Amino acid sequence: FIAHDDMIAMHAWIDKMVAPVERLFGFTGLGASTVRSLQTMGRGYNQDRSGF
Repeated sequence: FIAHDDMIAMHAWIDKMVAPVERLFGFTGLGASTVRSLQTMGRGYNQDRSGF
């Protein structure tokens, strides 16, 4: 028998509400990053920078 925990129930409810928005933002960010990388491909960006 597992006792009902209100905090776990609230956390599960918040997760259900936030998850679709989080997935949408993740998909949008990935798409924007892909487009940006395809737009700059082969143009010689950052060749003289070491990354530091």
